Amino acid sequence: DITWLMTGTPIQNGEKDLYCLYQLLGFKNIKSTIEMLVRTHMLRRKKDRAGIVLPPCNETIVPVEWKYKKEQLLAENIHARLGFSNLHTSEEANVDEHRFKILAKAKKVCVLPKLLKKTMRRRLILDDGVIQKTTKSIVMVRDTSKIESVVAAILLNKDNGKPKLVFCYFHEEIDEIERLLKAQGLNVKKFDGRTSKKERVHILS
Repeated sequence: DITWLMTGTPIQNGEKDLYCLYQLLGFKNIKSTIEMLVRTHMLRRKKDRAGIVLPPCNETIVPVEWKYKKEQLLAENIHARLGFSNLHTSEEANVDEHRFKILAKAKKVCVLPKLLKKTMRRRLILDDGVIQKTTKSIVMVRDTSKIESVVAAILLNKDNGKPKLVFCYFHEEIDEIERLLKAQGLNVKKFDGRTSKKERVHILS
């Protein structure tokens, strides 16, 4: 039998991203043979070289309004650290923080605020919108307007006879979507870097 594994993004950060792909194909000792495997067991083609003509992409952008005040206040506080956001905060910005780190936090807070629990300094978010540092336990914003919007869209279309494919940036993000959908009785399969080889084969079969 011949097995083909097709992927549009085989490498994101380095050769280690290839290890799980070759492992899924049944290769062993991948680390020591990776250069040979790339030469002999990888076919790389761009769309124009492969003769692939894709249909027009139908893109629908759905604006999501903030549903929770604390979630909005936290997001505005993070985005205010970026000069182009046109937002302002009464909190003193950390001038030593790299812009890339702030952008990463801005993305996380818009997707799932609790993703910031490992990177944010300890803070207490008060009902009046004032954010103060605290050495006590962190009061995290657990509500997430965007994920709830995604789940609502899936539930709205759950009976149209079509499977739903959701791409996520973060593990906790996909975990949250899985939890909410399963709570509604939907059958959910999760495929990410934590999925075992056996589980991947089962999902793809």
